[in-house]
Amino acid sequence: MCAPHRLIGAICHAFLPDSAKFNVRGKDPQVCRFVDTAVESMLASLMRLRIAPEDLVVKVFGGASGIMSGERCNLYDIGGRNLSAVQERLADHGIRVARSATGGCRGRKLLFLTHTGDVWVKTLHKSNGEDRS
Repeated sequence: MCAPHRLIGAICHAFLPDSAKFNVRGKDPQVCRFVDTAVESMLASLMRLRIAPEDLVVKVFGGASGIMSGERCNLYDIGGRNLSAVQERLADHGIRVARSATGGCRGRKLLFLTHTGDVWVKTLHKSNGEDRS
């Protein structure tokens, strides 16, 4: 997410949708590990800089099945659950996604210019003999 008019942005690589199950005995989870806490943390940081949610440009990438392949690809659907969590959190703040490239079984590599909001995405290839088209 970024505020191009202010030349500032934030990015995270959360890999689980919800921190609730991991917040045990009053111990706070690692913020950027979970979608819910990562989104809230980035928004709070940007709001402290007096950037309103309506001034943000949000782009969402990822949600691939990760290291699993074949039938196991969708077994836990963590990528899909992460995407749902992102959409819910953003909707709670009235924020729309401007651009996205999500899902699938292949990971992505990003280059994000925080001062402009420009993002370049490269889809990664599996090395297990999968067709490299």
